[in-house]
Amino acid sequence: MDELLKLVANARVMDELTAEGVNVALPLGACGIDMIAFVESARGDRSHVFVPIQIVVLRDQETSIHLAAARSSDVLTALVWDRGARAPTQSFALTSVELTVVKMIDLLHGADAKRADAEADSVAARDSVLRHAIAPYAMSPGKWRKKLAAMIAYGPDTPTSELGGSLRDAKSTAPH
Repeated sequence: MDELLKLVANARVMDELTAEGVNVALPLGACGIDMIAFVESARGDRSHVFVPIQIVVLRDQETSIHLAAARSSDVLTALVWDRGARAPTQSFALTSVELTVVKMIDLLHGADAKRADAEADSVAARDSVLRHAIAPYAMSPGKWRKKLAAMIAYGPDTPTSELGGSLRDAKSTAPH
């Protein structure tokens, strides 16, 4: 079942990227990299810039387990949260720094729940905290290209939520 969800999540992210005109490649045997997004370089020399993407499927009751397993360096992490019939599936994209912050929030809230010894309510509360922590990174039409442009312009370890600007702005400030 997990493999099927992973394939569906990969297809979802690929569809979202290609809908914005982002090219996608699927690497074979790449450790921890599920796809590579590539866009034309801002240099105008028809070269491409590549961004490795790791897909992580989050499901209710298991969000912390899957989140903890996500690699948090040098890749864009696409979280695909399948909440079943309760809510539509949603995609989120986080840089290395953003993912690390979200993981820390999840760990701290999990530690608080263990101290309170409220296991029955702690899973729902932890999912709620996690949902609020990743909300700023939700993807919608136009956001994937903007996220990639910011990563390319400022590096994979920059929290893109602070950057703002458009694709053109990010390309014009990219190092040449």
